[in-house]
Amino acid sequence: MIGGNSNFAFFQKIEPQVYRLGILAECSFAEDPNTCLIKLRQLAELTAQLTASRYGLEIHPSENIADILRRLKFECSLPEEVGALFHSLRIAGNQAAHGSADDHAGALNGLKLARQLAIWYSRTFRNPADKFGPFVPPARPTDARAVSAPSESLRIHTSAVF
Repeated sequence: MIGGNSNFAFFQKIEPQVYRLGILAECSFAEDPNTCLIKLRQLAELTAQLTASRYGLEIHPSENIADILRRLKFECSLPEEVGALFHSLRIAGNQAAHGSADDHAGALNGLKLARQLAIWYSRTFRNPADKFGPFVPPARPTDARAVSAPSESLRIHTSAVF
């Protein structure tokens, strides 16, 4: 999924950094779902910062995404369902960063949630009447063995060294 084929293509002109993170997440989905989830967490964090800025909140360098989301909820009445999207992406990204489970189902769900978040942002801060096509899942790996082959090779090499 590159450029116009991306589920985040509509962000290319309004928030290019968010668009870039969406593209990177989609591109890493097939071979590395953990990286996909980490990129989606970054997308959520940047979107939270941009949302805070749009609402006129000054963000302090010491504030993390959870702090920003808390402030958005209490100071700006961020809709509960939008807060849930942010938190789901934050938690999944944190779990991916600290684990190594290659979970394509979780990454696919993350892509869907991130797109919902991006659509909310676009409708809230750009044009409420914008129309969006359906979510298009990125290609899954055609051969699961091809995805696991590098780690098997590494395991053999590591056991030979030790």
